[in-house]
Amino acid sequence: IRWVLKPLHWLKQGVDQVAQGDLSHRVPLKRRDELRDLSNSFNTMTERLRHLIKSKEQLLLDVSHELRTPITRVKVALALMPESSERVSIEEDLNEIEKKITDLLETARALNIKSSLQVSRVDLAELIQKTAALFEAGKPEIRIVDMPDLTPVDLDAELMGRALKNILDNAQKYSPDHAAPIEVSASMDEAETIISIQDSGI
Repeated sequence: IRWVLKPLHWLKQGVDQVAQGDLSHRVPLKRRDELRDLSNSFNTMTERLRHLIKSKEQLLLDVSHELRTPITRVKVALALMPESSERVSIEEDLNEIEKKITDLLETARALNIKSSLQVSRVDLAELIQKTAALFEAGKPEIRIVDMPDLTPVDLDAELMGRALKNILDNAQKYSPDHAAPIEVSASMDEAETIISIQDSGI
């Protein structure tokens, strides 16, 4: 019975690995029956999925890179224009487009199957405070309202800092200057750590 059911066990392992994002996993092909055909079909499916995802990520990277060149040319042309409200408006739009492209490239990098997290033990409270300090000159004020003694956690400090920076940047950008302070808090228990950022913008 174990010998008969072994291919099903291999298939279940394959399904579990794919569900966890490992599209490089292959099911062994050691039998010559219908279960071998099913395993072969499973391997073909995961290879096609892997190729599809890789192609999509590469397209995203290529398009984002190609957009940088015309944006640079437009910026050079703008620098030669006389000062005006139209020039300021175009520069703001260009900066917004450039930021979106940067976000796309960073997202593609983060989602790349081959990329690996640079995980280390990080003082999360210190990371939050340092990131919030980057926005001291902006309005509305960013206020840390509840930051208990957090146990250091294992994470990628660069990616977490970038995520916090993006959220705080949007919270400040889309809130009126006179709005209530943006409130940052954190809590931790045995199962999880939660960072909360609350604003009153749109």
